Amino acid sequence: MSLLIPVAKGDEYLEVHPTTLAAHRELGWRECEAREQPADDADPEGAKKATVAELREQLAAKGIEIPEGAKKADLVALLEANA
Repeated sequence: MSLLIPVAKGDEYLEVHPTTLAAHRELGWRECEAREQPADDADPEGAKKATVAELREQLAAKGIEIPEGAKKADLVALLEANA
């Protein structure tokens, strides 16, 4: 059971701690029914949790050229762009 309180403002939705509810109300947020939060599926094949070696392996398997000196964030971006 969540201790957070669901609030909405326009089409935005948040779940806030009870101690911040009054401040949110002052800003125009209203209590609402809880909404199911979508799972974060934006991370293809766990790219952000993979090691650099694993990312390089995945990119090579897809035939994607890896720029020299590419950092982990670059590899993740390449993998996501070619998902």
